[in-house]
Amino acid sequence: MFIYFLTLFLLFIYIKNIYIIRGYLGEQFNQLLDKYPTIKFVDNDMYNSANNISSVYMAREFLDRCYICEADLVITNPKIITKYQFRTNYLGIPVKETDDWCFHMQPNGRYIESVSVGGQDCIQMVGISYWTSKDAAKLKTDIEKVYLSHGGRENYWDNVPLKIKKKNYQISIRKCDKKDVQEHYLEDTEEHWFEENHSNVLNIAFDDVTHDHTFGNGYKAKALTEKQAKHIVELIEK
Repeated sequence: MFIYFLTLFLLFIYIKNIYIIRGYLGEQFNQLLDKYPTIKFVDNDMYNSANNISSVYMAREFLDRCYICEADLVITNPKIITKYQFRTNYLGIPVKETDDWCFHMQPNGRYIESVSVGGQDCIQMVGISYWTSKDAAKLKTDIEKVYLSHGGRENYWDNVPLKIKKKNYQISIRKCDKKDVQEHYLEDTEEHWFEENHSNVLNIAFDDVTHDHTFGNGYKAKALTEKQAKHIVELIEK
């Protein structure tokens, strides 16, 4: 269900190349093709014997200028994912304290200095990152080296750019609020959330894509016409 919403937002901003890495019960994702025929699947046969580094390893040929997104996220603010990004970055939530994975910034506040489980006055990690073409090429190489090394398959994939090969990257943070993206686990929660928020999420996304946007480098993205946006909604609602 949460992949439904994630896919919805990616399609709304015209990100057409969407790859879903699937493992356990992977064939059940085939039903998504009924609504989203452009989705592509990458099968991870190592899901049961390796950490999530195996998922990125299997998809390493598709990292160029991409978002890497966890599958258990519900995005309630479509503006946190845009078609154009110009720096490698992680989404993060500034917090006073957390027991979750979090970032600690360099003294100048520009790039990530370190990552830990739990911290104070830090940036809580959100499972969405963006990789420029240059950094994606490095990530592909580094993921391969670590994954194929002794014990490498036991790593979270984030450990590669954030710890093991940290010197190869300068990764910034895009700050967001807790209300912008939520992490969920239980199926009954999924169904309840879907029923309560489905129409509201579509309305937010519809409003977003029918307005022009100017990005940090001056690039201007033209809004969809209402007719175009309504057509997308109709396809999603079928």
